[in-house]
Amino acid sequence: MMSRRYLCMGCAMALSMLQLSAQSVDSLVTVAYAEYEMLGERFARQSFENPSLIGFQHNRSLSRVGLSANYSGLSRRIVAQKGDGNESIGFDADSYMHIGRSTVVGYASYMTGTDKNVGWSEASDYDLVYPYVTADEIGGDMDTERYYFGGAYSETRGKWAYGGELSYDAGHAYRQVDPRPRNVTGKLDITAGVAYNISGSYYVGIMGAYRKYKQTNELEFKSELGDATVYHLTGLGTVYDRFTGMAYNSYYSGSRYSAGADIYDIRRGWFLSARYREFMFDYILTDLNKLPMSSVDDKEFSFQAGFRKKTQALQVDWVWIRRHGTENIFGDASTGQYPMIASLGMYADNRYSAVISYMYRLKLAGLSMELNPRCGYDHRREVYLYPLRERLNNTVSPRMSVQLTRTTSSGLYWEVTADYGSYLPIEQKSSGGAEGIDLKSHHYKLMLTGAMPLKQRYGLAFKLWYERSCFNQCDGNAAQCSVNFIF
Repeated sequence: MMSRRYLCMGCAMALSMLQLSAQSVDSLVTVAYAEYEMLGERFARQSFENPSLIGFQHNRSLSRVGLSANYSGLSRRIVAQKGDGNESIGFDADSYMHIGRSTVVGYASYMTGTDKNVGWSEASDYDLVYPYVTADEIGGDMDTERYYFGGAYSETRGKWAYGGELSYDAGHAYRQVDPRPRNVTGKLDITAGVAYNISGSYYVGIMGAYRKYKQTNELEFKSELGDATVYHLTGLGTVYDRFTGMAYNSYYSGSRYSAGADIYDIRRGWFLSARYREFMFDYILTDLNKLPMSSVDDKEFSFQAGFRKKTQALQVDWVWIRRHGTENIFGDASTGQYPMIASLGMYADNRYSAVISYMYRLKLAGLSMELNPRCGYDHRREVYLYPLRERLNNTVSPRMSVQLTRTTSSGLYWEVTADYGSYLPIEQKSSGGAEGIDLKSHHYKLMLTGAMPLKQRYGLAFKLWYERSCFNQCDGNAAQCSVNFIF
């Protein structure tokens, strides 16, 4: 994996040098960096999931190679399976280049770190595979590694634009004290899209994507004092009793299919984007002759619409998710096989959310200021049928970001961003033994970014940010520092 990562980075750097030699540079590299960092770049991002449209995302080419360090910590766990913090360091490289009628994108990253105090889950990617995870009462810190690399290509020919993207995300998580999990994850994503210029600067596009997901879990104990009890969780604090204490090894296997349509103005006017995704996977107990204990069907529909102008932008997002889990019922084992005799839909997680965002840009005493107010509404209802358990959360989430930027005549770039957000429950309840989640919170974030040109085509950038989170019964802190060579 390491050799592929370096190969991907090398290709991106080589392509960038080719582009620089083929085209004249009309501005310092820090001017391009400033374009990528603006708050207005948050808008219409779903449209650029269609690789045929990525050539219209940025006006300037930019490549970055950098190192980062990250920290986050909570005074107590909010969701046990996610732990109470993380420490990591990472390397990443990405490149976005216009070459004639084509646009080439490449990216690669490596991260190593530790997830702190993870409980009631010995699996990775909890947000992808919940509620079915192998768990025990001990838990502990989990060491992690992550490799990610990929690329995309887009080209325009007459009124047509087309593109494709390929990426691979691999992970490794383990613990060197009991209980000792070893998890290996892999996500392969393939995306293709095409767009047609229907009128003026407007394009209509369609896209399709496929993801193959696999995670293998191996769990062992080496203590002479004996093993802890191993459970197979089924959601909202329930377990599959029949296999408690059995099947330490398991795996997940699934696929996701996506389709979408877009209307996009390449002059940054109106845009509209819709996506449908369906992710299906099985949770299989390897030790019991690959017994398919349960499965999940997760459907998601997302809609995004708005407009982008030089000084203003407006966007509305709506997302609907329906996630249902099915448990299989088995008869008595014969010759080591458990015959499946029935399937029951036992778990449901239904969600929808709506967010409205606005951006206004103005000049102020030699500075550029961007104001970005947002407000969202979220509904989530989880149900486990027998024994009946339920958890309901309805929240509103107002948020405000203010960004001040300045680029001097010598190309020195400075940016200060302040961000405040909160989650305010409207209705929050749990019943039947399901544990409620503390959602009421306030978040404060301050970020400082700077970039300086080394020569016209090269530069050095840094970023520092700190975030403070205040919940009802705990506090959290998070910070990141990164440095990038840009060209």
